Amino acid sequence: MKLSRTQKILAGIACLALYSIPLATINGAFDIFMKTDGSGIPDGESDGGSFPEYKGWIEIDSFSVGGSAPFAIGSIGGGGGDGKVSLTSMNVTMPVGQTSPGFFNNLTTGKFVAEIKLFMRTPNSSTEFMRIYMKNVFVESMSWSGVAGGDDKPFQSMSLAYQAVKVEYVTFDIKTNAEIDTFSAEWDLASNTATYPTK
Repeated sequence: MKLSRTQKILAGIACLALYSIPLATINGAFDIFMKTDGSGIPDGESDGGSFPEYKGWIEIDSFSVGGSAPFAIGSIGGGGGDGKVSLTSMNVTMPVGQTSPGFFNNLTTGKFVAEIKLFMRTPNSSTEFMRIYMKNVFVESMSWSGVAGGDDKPFQSMSLAYQAVKVEYVTFDIKTNAEIDTFSAEWDLASNTATYPTK
């Protein structure tokens, strides 16, 4: 079966998104950092540790995102799946922090975040093996939960809707940590095209 260019792109987004979900449940397998741009939300509380480039980012505990593109078997060869993609909102969990009131303000006022970046790296390394970019992001829902007497801060859960998304997966040399290649896919829900707005 020969897939159209759009179907290949959608398949790439779906595969990378689904690939990220089980990884996010592996404790200590990798670190997740999130950054907001152009939103009025203050910087996160990460000190970056040995990697100052992450200073001011938000440390994320887990995330999930995905999509679907229903395909009618009878339309094989005719591009039956083109333009019918449905992408889920990005769900994230993290400890409460100084960014929490800012996200809550965006939820209550409907203000959008110009761009949110979600980067994943291997432990004790600045090697980013996966990057997710989201453009024009709205806080759809938000909640806090916690248990008194515990050692951890209360948790914050959010659902983030977006206009466009871009996914990058980076392969690298295990010995040198040098990047080998970058595979990417993108989709704009507003224009229903395989693009990612620059503004």
